[in-house]
Amino acid sequence: MAYKVVLLEQAIEDLSFLDKQIAQRILYKVGTHLTKSPDTNGKPLKGEFLGFYRYRIVDWRVIYYLEQDENTLTVTRVRHRKKVYKE
Repeated sequence: MAYKVVLLEQAIEDLSFLDKQIAQRILYKVGTHLTKSPDTNGKPLKGEFLGFYRYRIVDWRVIYYLEQDENTLTVTRVRHRKKVYKE
């Protein structure tokens, strides 16, 4: 069962700063691969990011959390791997 994807305002802003082709690739991967099995395709985060997952797309990281009751995957950030956990 596929999850519904919700992009928070910050994730939309992150995508708007990326090259159009990279942003399209990220959205495609999230919509086709991640929504099918987000709890196994993504990696659970630890520490202060407990409850969130990350999904790797080349050098980019999609940070999200799941709402199992509503079958929703909420994307909070899309950042480069070197900057994603610092801000």
